Amino acid sequence: MNLSSSTIYIILGVCVFATAAQAIWVFRKHDTYRLRRILGLWVPGESGPRHKFGRFYWKEGVFAGEITQVMSAEYAEKHRWLLSHKNQRRFVVFAAATWLLNLFGAFDLSWNLGFSETLFSWWSILMVASYLLLRQSVRALADAPTELIDERLRAVRDSAYRSAYRLMGWIFPITGGLVIGVAQPADESLTVDHFVFGLFCFGFVFEGLPNMFIAWRGKAKELH
Repeated sequence: MNLSSSTIYIILGVCVFATAAQAIWVFRKHDTYRLRRILGLWVPGESGPRHKFGRFYWKEGVFAGEITQVMSAEYAEKHRWLLSHKNQRRFVVFAAATWLLNLFGAFDLSWNLGFSETLFSWWSILMVASYLLLRQSVRALADAPTELIDERLRAVRDSAYRSAYRLMGWIFPITGGLVIGVAQPADESLTVDHFVFGLFCFGFVFEGLPNMFIAWRGKAKELH
């Protein structure tokens, strides 16, 4: 199940067209704060969905409104299944499995579900989905800015990061050796595709591990 180069170009073209169409619509309809409207940010002096985003924290990459929402009692009531400790541990196992499947997709083997000639595969999409599911199950606590959570939650968040960094010290030498020594063809040097794939894996493991420790320990279920 490979995607041809033409198919990839078509998908990218659709994304570019949709973005351009949104920009044109905003510029025709509004005269002020156009960039904010294109990006979906809060517009001063206006009410509606945009004002709920609140301040954007660049370091954590989240809006204040998102953290406030997921930390609320209403969110806990609505998503009880998501916050179940048993399900949180299942999400951890699922996320770890997608990491292995993502590496499997880089090999030229049967059922690797690879995308054309790249190291990426359909498993890479599943890896993204598992991260988002895991992140929501711990109510984005790993990404919560310090000023939006209390001292107890800060301790939970910081402990998860410490454990994640220690584990990363073992994970990356092993996986890095596999990707370079096995996934890389013997007669070729490292390419941009290898670099991008490695960066993709690093990013999701780096962001996912703190969430996994919080979920496995069951700390997020105690927030409501």
